[in-house]
Parts: sequence; C-alpha cells; structure tokens
Amino acid sequence: MPTKHYVPYNPESLDNTRDNLSNSDDIPAARFRQETQDAGPHSSGRKARGKYKTFEDRMEDLRRYKAKNGHANVSIPDDKSLAQFCANARYARKNPGKGMQLTDERIAAFDAIDFNWNSQEYVTRSFDERIKDLEEYKMTHGHINVKIHEDNSLGQFCANVRYARKKVVKDGTRKLTEERIAKLDALGFEW
Repeated sequence: MPTKHYVPYNPESLDNTRDNLSNSDDIPAARFRQETQDAGPHSSGRKARGKYKTFEDRMEDLRRYKAKNGHANVSIPDDKSLAQFCANARYARKNPGKGMQLTDERIAAFDAIDFNWNSQEYVTRSFDERIKDLEEYKMTHGHINVKIHEDNSLGQFCANVRYARKKVVKDGTRKLTEERIAKLDALGFEW
C-alpha cells in the first residue's frame, strides 16, 4: 500500500501563487477577473458570450423582445436568461433589499415598457372548456390522440384524464366521474 505524503501548509507560498496568477494574461482566471471589472458596478451578473450584461443591456433586450412579441412577458422557452432577469426583478420588487437593486429609476424603466410586475400565473380552464379544445383539435387533426410535444397544455390535460380514470379513491369511486367519461367517449377519446 503506498504511503501518503503530506506537504506542510505555507500561506506565503499561496500568496506568491495568487500574485503570479493575477499578473498573468495567459491564465483564464485573470481574464475572468478583467471581464468582471469591465462589466461595471451595475452589472446584472448575467453572462452573454463571455461578457456580463449590464442592467441597461438587459433592459434593451427586454425592449427588443417587446417590440418583436408585443408584450414583455418573457417565457423560459423564448429566452431563459431574459425570463430569469424578469423573475429576479419581480422578486426584488416584492422583497425590497433582497435580490437585484431596484432603484426608482430602474422601476421607472420597467414601467416605461409596461412590464407586468405580477408573476405569470397559470390559467385554469374548466373541464367543459377542455372538451371544446379537444373538439377543435379533432376538427384540425382528425383525431384526439394529443401528444404533449404537439400541444403541451392540452396534451397534459389528456394525460391527467387518463390517469384520473385509472385512479381509484379510497371510498372505491374513481376520480373522474362517469358523466365526464361519457363526454370524452362521445368525442372518441383514446384511453
């Protein structure tokens, strides 16, 4: 079995190593430090292609998004980084002193583009509305075998309905009523 050799701790040797690293332009850590210094004190901390984006850069991204889409409610599939920036802004507004710094000027910049300060909330649709959605889907596609990758919301509804029909509650009844099963059967729902 090989013996382990321990090197005694010498803080002076670490200081010399740090000095050598910070003075070298060939070492990635030194370049990283330089990039973060170049980003400025009001950086949002988000990196884009090797550089940190400032708050003003992120606001410009948000303005472009709004010009393209007609709203400033950025979703994660559209732009994950920008959606996170918006979520951080909402959090900071609801929790002053936590998260990013939101000065009056920054809040005014968000308000100027009609930013929605309320988080995106899921819209719950009734069962009857979902039946209508399935009817429309059937007219368009010729079937009701909705896949999640085709229509995420409606596909998830179908998966939940299939699960609810199989699931038996403690008192012996199903979670999905016979009336609802009949409505789905009338459409030709594929169980």
